[in-house]
Amino acid sequence: MEPTNYHNDIREKIEHAIRDGAVKMRPRWQFITRAILFIVGTILVTLTLLFVASFIVFNLRQNGVWYIPSFGMRALGIFLMAMPWLLIMGAATFIIILQILVKRYAFGYGRPLMYSALGIIVLALVGGILLARTPLHRGLFEQAENDGLPFAGTFYLHFGENNFDQITVGAIQTITPPTFVILAPNNELYTVVVTPTTQTPFGAHFDTDDIVVVLGARNDHTIEALGMRTIDEQPVRHLHMMNKRLLQPLTP
Repeated sequence: MEPTNYHNDIREKIEHAIRDGAVKMRPRWQFITRAILFIVGTILVTLTLLFVASFIVFNLRQNGVWYIPSFGMRALGIFLMAMPWLLIMGAATFIIILQILVKRYAFGYGRPLMYSALGIIVLALVGGILLARTPLHRGLFEQAENDGLPFAGTFYLHFGENNFDQITVGAIQTITPPTFVILAPNNELYTVVVTPTTQTPFGAHFDTDDIVVVLGARNDHTIEALGMRTIDEQPVRHLHMMNKRLLQPLTP
């Protein structure tokens, strides 16, 4: 059959189907409305994914878990146990939803599932890390502590707490080698004992007022450090506690 005749036959079949009512024409406004809703939905899912991913990073940096891999393989189990898996599952759900939406676009249709999924995961990781460095979550956290965040306040305060007793963030108050006294964001003092086996990935030189992450189980108010390192940022809880330090007695 000639190509022209073939196309004519297809055209006649389509016209015949339309006349018989087998194919119904939809108004243009329906396609435009669906496209707008689709785009808006994709944008909202993407923003929500970035918000959740950045909050996970913010949370890990606040409670010290973010820095635990620097202590080597023996800290890997503790790192995995301390991860906020509920939040990670939430982020994974939005990744799946976004993957389903992306596959419907022309640039996602027909491409291997692995490529688009990998791109979304990279977007979540990079976007989450970058957004976590902005004042967004720090500002919301401060509002939550001041009872100025009615709906998400409990959410921020709950995940901002460090309830994992093998990771402690604090500011060095006194140094009496081989011990350090640190002030934690909960306004409590802990005596950190450094041994020859303590991992110090960035060197063993510490100064007063350094913010440190200590890996090791808390036994009353003493920690035998498996690892200890300085960090660059000061947790927001610690900043607030330091502002109230003159008004509240320290717990020995």
